[in-house]
Amino acid sequence: MSSYICGDQTTMAAAEGVARYLGDLDSARYLCNPLRMANEAATGARYSEEYEHTPVDLGKRREYDDLEIIGSCECLAYQIDVASVFDDVSGKLRAAAEKIKQDGARAGKWRLPNKTERILFDGVYMPAVYQDYASGGTVTVYDDPAEIPWGID
Repeated sequence: MSSYICGDQTTMAAAEGVARYLGDLDSARYLCNPLRMANEAATGARYSEEYEHTPVDLGKRREYDDLEIIGSCECLAYQIDVASVFDDVSGKLRAAAEKIKQDGARAGKWRLPNKTERILFDGVYMPAVYQDYASGGTVTVYDDPAEIPWGID
């Protein structure tokens, strides 16, 4: 059983990640509450008189950057995964996070750590631009480590 219900921002960012993965960005707002209910069910809260279902407050929705979406998908997938139920939901969340990581790397937003680096660091390497005085141009090096946030709230 999971012990943590992710907050509204984390749930909304994860819903946006799944919507991107499915190729239907308009569905993000409709995915929020089913993801919250899966999270509540994984904690056991849905089956207790003590807790009521708390819908996601869509009024708090904002723009999420890719790293927030990746971290939120991973966080929510972990919380659902711990209960060993809803494998399909956590699988889609993890697949969404991985797709956004790969798309960002292909677009040059960051560099993913190689196999050896992943043992020590599970984030991404952000680009840093340096002036190359020898050639008179600029050089972009992807060596600035950035952690992927573990959920937002």
